[in-house]
Amino acid sequence: MKLKTLAFFTLFVMVSIISFSMVEYLDVVLSDFPSVSILASLKGYYPVNECNFKENCRTLPCNITVLKEVEAQSIDFHFFVDTSLSMNNRIQSVQKAFEEIFALASNTSTKKALHFYTLENHVHSISENEPLESDFVVRALFSSVDSPDEQPLGYLSNIIDKTDSPSVFFVFTDQDGFANIELERIKEISKKLITSGCYLIVVCSSNPTLEIDNVSFIKYSKIHEAYSIIREIKSYLIKLSYESTGINIPLHTISLFENEETFTAPAMEKPKIILHKDFKKNGYLPGDILQIKGSVQGNYNSISVTQNTSPISFSLNDDEFYFNVKLIEGLNSIHITASGNRGKTLLNKEFMAVKEKQSTLEIVLDWEDRSADIDLYVKEPSGWVYFLNKENVGRLRDDVQSGSEGGEYYILEKIIPGSYEIYVHAYEINQPITGKVNILLDKTLISSKTFRLNRSNTENCFPGYSGDDWQLIEILDL
Repeated sequence: MKLKTLAFFTLFVMVSIISFSMVEYLDVVLSDFPSVSILASLKGYYPVNECNFKENCRTLPCNITVLKEVEAQSIDFHFFVDTSLSMNNRIQSVQKAFEEIFALASNTSTKKALHFYTLENHVHSISENEPLESDFVVRALFSSVDSPDEQPLGYLSNIIDKTDSPSVFFVFTDQDGFANIELERIKEISKKLITSGCYLIVVCSSNPTLEIDNVSFIKYSKIHEAYSIIREIKSYLIKLSYESTGINIPLHTISLFENEETFTAPAMEKPKIILHKDFKKNGYLPGDILQIKGSVQGNYNSISVTQNTSPISFSLNDDEFYFNVKLIEGLNSIHITASGNRGKTLLNKEFMAVKEKQSTLEIVLDWEDRSADIDLYVKEPSGWVYFLNKENVGRLRDDVQSGSEGGEYYILEKIIPGSYEIYVHAYEINQPITGKVNILLDKTLISSKTFRLNRSNTENCFPGYSGDDWQLIEILDL
């Protein structure tokens, strides 16, 4: 009986530590089991009076007594700034927000540390006793355009995993950056915030009406709303008691504070899919067969493979999978999905299979104004080629920022069948400007088009955008 009690106690402690993360257990009493009492300290942003307790997904009667409620002794502030190209016009707004948040935080009696990041690099830290030189910090953050605009929450998630004190995380972005934030990714981060006693504030030019636990969305003009959140960061000492569902059922799942997902012991990792070979995207012919091998790591219950939404049969042995793909003409989208208790992992690979033509396509953009910056964009059948993505199937010479440097030049050495769209964009001009686009097939001029652009826009410069700073030059069906 003593061995069973000891084993049960050990399992309970494991579940408790995993379930609360930022909770330090001062005492666990199992002497009256199945009646269980816990004395615990909670640090962070927790709605203690609104929580419920679940064991094995069943809501149990639970008595919670708050023995002590005090303001947290220290709070860390983490500022993640989107420094992608489209944020150039938000630099002053970011600096002003830094100063206002620091002024709000100075009205609290807590110790503070400020940490500044781009969305992929740590840049600077300031302790409570150091003055905030916001101009210096902003210059350091925007010293280069380096933020991965397509994954604005990836680096933040890694920092949350390493955080061991109550913290408020700020993400400063714009409409482009926010549009690339997947709702499911925010929900994943919300779960981490709840278990680590932290809070996330996304500062953006718009104010979306989303309700996600421990996450707020604030406009730059209303940054003062962060003060109420900072004030609500607390430390609690609570006493929790409940009746277990049964002596012979181990406490393998516990849910606290009405989280939809429970915390499981032993911890189940989200599955990870690894391919044994890195395949190229282009250069295949219809009918080519790819042999794809890989493995799944972590805990998973099932695996599925599809080609353009159609199921593919595969072999699975000791976490190693193997299957063949016969490519059809055009785009082949291969999805490998591994599902487990902690969610799904999707690996997507795309392969373009086309009958190649030996013709060579060249596109030359010229303009005369030495001070103007005009950009060439080519939409190939398999994607875009432009100044931030200079190679796909064809390639673009280095981004030219003045007409005196000889214009911009695109070449596709072997044409793949499909539609080619050619655009020009006025990135920065001081006056209306005219230019010319020459299109050559096998060194022979097949089209020469002139254009006129009356205005420019440095933010409206990504593929798919439109406006009077853009002009479609030609659509070629080759």
